[in-house]
Amino acid sequence: MCDSMRYLVLPYPGHIVRSIQIKARTGDKSVENGMMVLESELSELEARLAQLREKARAAAAAPKQSGTALSPKWDGRDSFSVPEGGEILGISTWSTYEAIKRGDIPVVRFGRTIRIGRRTLEKMLGA
Repeated sequence: MCDSMRYLVLPYPGHIVRSIQIKARTGDKSVENGMMVLESELSELEARLAQLREKARAAAAAPKQSGTALSPKWDGRDSFSVPEGGEILGISTWSTYEAIKRGDIPVVRFGRTIRIGRRTLEKMLGA
C-alpha cells in the first residue's frame, strides 16, 4: 500500500499559521471526508471574519454621538475642581494648574478655590 501526505494550512489571526498534517492511505475516504469538512469550516470562519471586519469598519465610520464629550460619571455637574478637570482632560493636576497659570484654561476663582466650567471643558474636548 502506498501512503500519501495531505496538508491543510489554516490561517489564524496574528499571522500565525498552523498546519495540520494528515497521513492517509491512498483511497481512504474517511480522511478525504474529514479534509472536506475542515475546508468547509474554514470557509465559514473566513466568511464570519469578513462580516466582523465589515461591522467594525461600519462602527468606526459611524458618526459619534452628539451631546456631551464628558463621560456619564460627570453628569449633573456644572463646574469641576482642578484635579477633576485634569482627569477629564487626561492631564496631571500639576499640568492643569500650569495651564491655568498660563491662561490656557479659563477658570472662576472664589478666594483660594478654583473651578473649571463644564462648557470650558467641553469646548476643549471638541464637543
